[in-house]
Amino acid sequence: MEARVETPPLRPALGVGGEPTLWYAFANKDAYVGGRAFVRANLSVSPRLELRADLLAGALTHGGTGESGEGLVDVRDTNVPVSLRVDVQWNVTPSYSLSAGIEGGFVDDITTVTQGGSSATSSVLGMVGLHASWLTIRFGARREFQVNVQEGLIVFPGGGGAALFEQTVGFAYLFGGAGAPTR
Repeated sequence: MEARVETPPLRPALGVGGEPTLWYAFANKDAYVGGRAFVRANLSVSPRLELRADLLAGALTHGGTGESGEGLVDVRDTNVPVSLRVDVQWNVTPSYSLSAGIEGGFVDDITTVTQGGSSATSSVLGMVGLHASWLTIRFGARREFQVNVQEGLIVFPGGGGAALFEQTVGFAYLFGGAGAPTR
């Protein structure tokens, strides 16, 4: 009699999370800090492989005060990104994972200049990028909590090809958990 190996069923789950975010722009060497929140759809294909899609929105800002010939000038640059991130996660152990994926969306780049009065300009740019996580720790009875350190490269094709480095530390919760209980 031949032994039969049963394939586990696909296991979908929804989740929510947030990530403090740092963007470093290569061209002007500016650092943008802020955060993004996300809603996650997670599909456990097997105990070792998961597919994830995150819908993200947030705000990052950079700015400061300087002097011009007419006195003090306050310049504040705020980016409001909205994007879809899709990745593949490889569960090395029940608690430790690696992931990589792509991201696409747009960012509303709002610049506010204050000198005697206020003026603001806004431009919407498309964005695409690649990201990877070498450190994802999952815990809880059903691995429903997750802490993730992720790096990425984002390019703005409509913004003259400007590129930036992204660093995030994400915190997520999956309703119903990510898979079989840990032992």
